[in-house]
Amino acid sequence: MRKAGLITLLLFSSVLGYSCIFTDDPLVPNQKPQIVSYRPEWMMATLIIPSDSVTLRIEAVDGENDPIRYSFVITNSAGDIDSVLSDSDSAVFHAYVSGIYNVQGRAYDSHSFSKHDWFIRVRERLNDPPDIINWVPGSKVVQFVVGTLVDFSLKVEDDHPENLVYGYKIGGWTIKPLSKNPCLSYRFLENGCYNLEGVVWDGEYGDTIGWNITVSGDPDTIAPDGIFDLTGRPGSEIGSVHLDWTTPGDDGSDGYAAGYLVRTSTVRIISESNWNDANSHSPVPVPLAAGIRDSMMLGSLHPGEMVYVSLRAYDEFGNLSRLSSSPHLRIRGFDIYGKVIDAGSGEGLEGAVVLSNGVVDTSLAGGLYKLENLTLQSMSLAFRSEFNSLFHGDYYDYSYYFGVLSENLTVDLCMVPVFSLIDARDGRYSDFLDFFKQMTKTTGIYEGTVYRGWNHWPITVFNPPVVCDGVDLQAAAEEAMLEWESVTGFDLFRTIENVAEADVEIFYDSTTVQDDFHTVAHHVATAMFNEDQTPKRKILFISTLISTPPITGHTHVIYTHEFGHIIGLDHSLDEGHIMIGGIFPKVDHVSTDESNLVRIIYNLPAIFDSEGITRN
Repeated sequence: MRKAGLITLLLFSSVLGYSCIFTDDPLVPNQKPQIVSYRPEWMMATLIIPSDSVTLRIEAVDGENDPIRYSFVITNSAGDIDSVLSDSDSAVFHAYVSGIYNVQGRAYDSHSFSKHDWFIRVRERLNDPPDIINWVPGSKVVQFVVGTLVDFSLKVEDDHPENLVYGYKIGGWTIKPLSKNPCLSYRFLENGCYNLEGVVWDGEYGDTIGWNITVSGDPDTIAPDGIFDLTGRPGSEIGSVHLDWTTPGDDGSDGYAAGYLVRTSTVRIISESNWNDANSHSPVPVPLAAGIRDSMMLGSLHPGEMVYVSLRAYDEFGNLSRLSSSPHLRIRGFDIYGKVIDAGSGEGLEGAVVLSNGVVDTSLAGGLYKLENLTLQSMSLAFRSEFNSLFHGDYYDYSYYFGVLSENLTVDLCMVPVFSLIDARDGRYSDFLDFFKQMTKTTGIYEGTVYRGWNHWPITVFNPPVVCDGVDLQAAAEEAMLEWESVTGFDLFRTIENVAEADVEIFYDSTTVQDDFHTVAHHVATAMFNEDQTPKRKILFISTLISTPPITGHTHVIYTHEFGHIIGLDHSLDEGHIMIGGIFPKVDHVSTDESNLVRIIYNLPAIFDSEGITRN
């Protein structure tokens, strides 16, 4: 029977939920609802599992015209609610589990309830005892040679055979617990007389049969040969090793052994003490004929670790082969593979050092690398372009954190080249990495380290035809886009005619209303984001009236600067860059520093964390 627990809580929650609509007069004592009818009219009845059921109903009135709520519950011996059948004026009770049930129909007002009880007994249909009509061996008095594997079985007639379970005992001791299997295979290893009993049980009644067994002969005392050529390698599944060996026989190298025992340990298994302390594993294969090369996969081991393994054979009398080989094997661990990419060119980078928790690989042509058999302790990757960790080489080092491994991973990572700062004039950046993090706003100082850029290239631009004071602004915007593409060598932009489908809209503002910067100015705003917070749509606002500087003066510089923001660059601190902020650029074209930066952004994933990029 189910516990009251949650059902009781839900019942009383629903009672509280109705309390706000009751209309009792607080100055008059409350009167309980009166149950005026109920069905069925009997008080006690019996239902039979599993088909019987009964529908219960009650009807009540309230002298104060309070709203009435109904419920059907099953109560325990203490009168507490055990479970709820229904929250209406009727309920259906099904006979599922035998027992005696007290079912109450209740009628509630705001403070109290009236009830009617039904007592229902649930029982199974009349049960016929099972009858053993046939058995194997057919004679109840039998003789066997010691070590013979004997098959026993029972054939039973019963009105509910699906409920039957079978078991076997010798001298009152259970050798096969009750189960659905009516068969037993048993090997008598010692001479003597035995009384074996077969049992069948239907949950209420049972039947038995016994055999008087005499066992005689000479026991086998010769153990199988030892396994001296056990070898192995990482398995095909994570946490497994593959084992190979030559099969021994039953008696030495003759016949078939009865079975195998396999154990593993963190120390070499070279003594019986080591064997007893080692961990057992199953399942194991059935032995083949002696002299055949056999194999198995041993699983459920610690991925990537080293383990000692020992395999022993035994015969039907339990004679165990001696300890022999105990190889030290690598368990199949987790693999991480992918490409190391030059973020400046997008090409695979050969010769990069990739390592994780002591496992090291050097990327091949095309940037391909693979770290094999990593352990659960491996939680990050480190990349560098040099073997001497005291120098940063041609690329900044990169660390990638992936957490606890649960499967093989594919990780493609970009290495940021150690570019020189060529056009910087003011010494505001310590090196290119400092410039990279400042321009992507990923320094981690007063801001995060995660950059979110466009998730595709080229980005589509709606560039409408506009002429202002005789200046063709559409052509000026086109020239700025072409400059970014020519200095980087990448296809960054594509103009389209449908503004609704564009990633970027150039919007010409002819108002004099101040914006968020307290002036009418040219600027870029992100109007829509994707679910991962990468930009989905940006708008380039160009003011055609009041703006500093005016769009008709230094038009190319203004558009080139704003398209840098469109790409994803922040303001520079250096006068040698067209992306300088706060003052008008001192240069007319995109610098080499900014070109190198955009080439990296183009090749990096749309979302990347610059915290892992370090100088060494």
